[in-house]
Amino acid sequence: MSQRQVQINTELARSALASDVLAIVRRSVAEFNVVNCGTALSRIARAPDGRRLVAREGGDPDVASLLATAAGLVRHHARHVESRQLASLLHACGKLGVGVEAAAELVSAVERATEMHASKFNPQELANAVWGCAKLGVRVDRALVRLLGDAAAASLRRGGAGSGSGSRDEKKKFDWRVDWTAQGVSNVAWAFATLGASAREPGAFAQLFHALFSAIERKASAGAFNAQETANALWAVARLAASADDVVHQSLGPDNSDSDGFEGSALRSARAAASALASSTTGSWFERQRTAGGLESQHVANIAWACGKLGLASDARVAEANATAAAAAAPGANAQELSMMAWAIAEFPPATLTIDGSVSSVSTISRESAKENEVNGFLRPVAASFAARAAEGVASPQQLATTARAFAKLGALDTGLMVMDAVAEACLALPEPLEDRVLPQDVANLLWAFAKLQLGEKETHVRAFAALAKAARARLRAARKKKRALAIFGRRNANERLKRLKRLKRSFRESFVHVAAAHDGGVVARRARNSGR
Repeated sequence: MSQRQVQINTELARSALASDVLAIVRRSVAEFNVVNCGTALSRIARAPDGRRLVAREGGDPDVASLLATAAGLVRHHARHVESRQLASLLHACGKLGVGVEAAAELVSAVERATEMHASKFNPQELANAVWGCAKLGVRVDRALVRLLGDAAAASLRRGGAGSGSGSRDEKKKFDWRVDWTAQGVSNVAWAFATLGASAREPGAFAQLFHALFSAIERKASAGAFNAQETANALWAVARLAASADDVVHQSLGPDNSDSDGFEGSALRSARAAASALASSTTGSWFERQRTAGGLESQHVANIAWACGKLGLASDARVAEANATAAAAAAPGANAQELSMMAWAIAEFPPATLTIDGSVSSVSTISRESAKENEVNGFLRPVAASFAARAAEGVASPQQLATTARAFAKLGALDTGLMVMDAVAEACLALPEPLEDRVLPQDVANLLWAFAKLQLGEKETHVRAFAALAKAARARLRAARKKKRALAIFGRRNANERLKRLKRLKRSFRESFVHVAAAHDGGVVARRARNSGR
């Protein structure tokens, strides 16, 4: 590194704004080395105006020049570039949000260099590099991801998991060359879940997942994770353990994989890791995290969603702690977080929630008792907050449907009515035609929710139900026409398309059966027919 390059690096490190960094790039990029490129990208990523410059139409020419220079330097000096420099470049590009297409040449150059240096990455570098790949949108089947995954698996197997208890003695023993932090393992789990990997079909990542989940279990049992790390790790395990066909509603059921293979081992490790993480989320834990200022509504939503998804709320303490945390976080949560909270509480076994937050269904207790139990329960803050977001017009059709389905499944009368009033208004405010705005599954869920809660006394409910039914009929008509066209003219992958159309029709038929059964010939069905259904 020449004296001039040291000087450039000092100037870059002192620059607080991305515009200042880019001015140096514009002036001196021809003199940059790999370290200068990494420093420049990192400073731009951290600057308050960095993302704005990158996101503008056509991108920023100076950023493009910087990426091209970095790619050329890494490609030319592949044998001599250091692992920390490769990790820094990936992490900075991911944080900056440049996208895999804009950084395609750089990613290819880093991939080639990583083939030579993968074994030299330490745990922090591996975590940063994989996280950068996930943020960039690198394909999970690329050699770069496989190389980093293999290196992470080897690092974890070497004993670099660390107990990570956070005690003073533990920190003295910590060796950054081999030991993994709680943040490191949670980031790797989050990255591979975001990349679209699956522990049910792990393929090349089977050994990584087994080692990674084992490390998460040990750290969770030691109480090493903070709120963000717990949320990221639980969300990741839920996504990784889900089957490819269902990333929303399937729990982590019995392990039917080959018990002698790494695939079965990965799923068993996932189950143990998830249980350890969920068990740590007690009421006192949430309170400690809130007091420390590290608990955000997104963390609460991700933890609750993962517990519901993996069937981890059968423990009454876990269920009540998560429901209580959701109620406390609801006023500051956005529509997506609120819909996740509602969905999760609906997935919790009813017997696990106490009378203070009873969500018993109308079939097991009287309506009067349900209404009384709801007053001081977990649902009202979530319902009120979501109704407010829906009234503001910031809830998507999918969020409307997910939340409506959750409150209908819970049989929550007062809070359900509060939500459905807002949902009906929001549906009616959507631009026509409704079938172009709302997915078939969401239409089915909304129709079912109105029927299950036996709503139909208000005009807005009747109009919303009629509009959704009209959208469902339009979708079915379009599906029939598409099926006939495929049969007549033929298309590539026609068989698969026909299967999807059949599933769509079956979904709607089942939804209408549920509608009819839910309110047993009640008010909604009569009024919908009178409205021209």
